[in-house]
Amino acid sequence: MEDDSSVDNDGDNDSFAPTPPPPLTDRDRHNKHLGRTAYTRYCKKCGIDPSKRVLAMLGTNELVLVHRGIDKLQLEAIAAALKVNEQITCVNFSNNGLRPQNMEKFIQAMTDNEFVAELNLSQNYLSHFGAALVSNMIKNHKGLTVLKLSNCQFEDRDGLILRLGLEENDRIVELDLSKNTLEEDAGVQIGFALGANTSLRVLNLSWNNIRGTGGVALFKGIKRNCGLSTLDISWNGLGYEGAVAISDCLQHNNTLEVLDVTSNRINWHAIEVIAKGLRRNSSLKVLKIGHNPVTTTGALTLLQAVKDGISQLEHLDLAGVQVIKPFEYMANYIGERRRFTYDHDGVVPSHDVVGQKLERAMDPMRKVMNFLQESQIRPLELFRDFDKQQSGALMNMMFVERMRKAGLPLTEYEMNVILQQLLDDGPGAVEYK
Repeated sequence: MEDDSSVDNDGDNDSFAPTPPPPLTDRDRHNKHLGRTAYTRYCKKCGIDPSKRVLAMLGTNELVLVHRGIDKLQLEAIAAALKVNEQITCVNFSNNGLRPQNMEKFIQAMTDNEFVAELNLSQNYLSHFGAALVSNMIKNHKGLTVLKLSNCQFEDRDGLILRLGLEENDRIVELDLSKNTLEEDAGVQIGFALGANTSLRVLNLSWNNIRGTGGVALFKGIKRNCGLSTLDISWNGLGYEGAVAISDCLQHNNTLEVLDVTSNRINWHAIEVIAKGLRRNSSLKVLKIGHNPVTTTGALTLLQAVKDGISQLEHLDLAGVQVIKPFEYMANYIGERRRFTYDHDGVVPSHDVVGQKLERAMDPMRKVMNFLQESQIRPLELFRDFDKQQSGALMNMMFVERMRKAGLPLTEYEMNVILQQLLDDGPGAVEYK
């Protein structure tokens, strides 16, 4: 038997009692009556029993039916109520096994209802035909601001269909398309839509397959967009190409505040590119880039960009990435001067071998010249100090021994390299006169 109880009573402590709802106005009572009447009449017409839960919720501002397996007739009866109800502002039908062939009347009712601001159809079997229904609703609905379509089995080809709706919409501020199978072409189409859209503030594209040209086009659209503040594109496959597009976007976009690119095949080479954009960006507040092959070097590169550029980043999330101690020193240095926090997967004693930046080997003779410059010694004075007998020449072994005792910063191999350079097929001794 269906449990229609919607209120839990855990005790008599008044301090935890919910705030009583405001008294119903005459209009609220009228709308409540209209919705219930339309619903019960349609149920009677179809020969089905009205749900006590639905009847109760038609008197509130939320219609929440989750994990209930709503069939076609029940959905059409609810649609009849929504056509005349002006009180409900939030509809949540997630995980109900809804299919597009059963949803036409419901989607039409949603399109005609200007009072519903939030709609959640996540975890239903909308697929390609459902995308067309939803796109038409997006295009024509006059009040919808939040639309959640996570795990609705949308495919790559559905990107174009959704784009047609988004380009005509100037009201939706939050859109969730996570956990579908949107790929490169969908990324391209959504990128075009973002270039034209002015209302969207929050976009969730996580757990799709957007990569390559799709990722590039997406960030090109965001580069032109003047409203989006939060983008979650985690668990896709942006890679190096996507990193280049991210860098370019960060240098031009001034509205994006939260960017989540967790687990996107972004390695230390791609990090260097993103760091260039980060240095020139002052709008981004939160960057989540963990679970990528960033390496300790990449982590330090990102932090250096935050420290040296105009970045106003407040939180850097490197979940699953290890760092070295200098990272924490630098992060704390930044945190002492402004608001800044960070996450990582622990501190290791030295850099990763992969991605480590090795200094280019310096020419041994340049090392000698730098040493002399720092010590304010002229080369001739050094040779005269080596030549105790003032003969004007030094035997090979004697010259190497003198360099070693003088404290020159050279290895044994580098000393012999210098010796060979000075001999230059000479007589077997270093002459300096």
